[in-house]
Amino acid sequence: RLPFLPEDPRIVDSTGALQLRDAPERMLIIGALGGLRDRADSRPTLSTISVPTLVIAGEADAITPPADAHVLAAAITDARLAVIPKAGHLTPLENPRAFNAAVRMFLRGL
Repeated sequence: RLPFLPEDPRIVDSTGALQLRDAPERMLIIGALGGLRDRADSRPTLSTISVPTLVIAGEADAITPPADAHVLAAAITDARLAVIPKAGHLTPLENPRAFNAAVRMFLRGL
């Protein structure tokens, strides 16, 4: 088991099923992952964001750890950071109640 996979086997199974579908869907996922890998580093432009922003990280996220999410939020004017407990990188799937509560609180503050 890789360290960044969710603990809940249902989440692993459902996200894994997306990756194992027939060739067209698999190629879309491969292309999307390549796009993520090859994208330009946008950290230098974060300070130009001038809209309300919520940065979300799972407390056990190994891909974007809370410390990294804090750096992102700090670089965006008036951004808010929500760290979702009992979640890794797939926060809406791993802890939907806490994720939805964080989004609702953010939206109420607009």
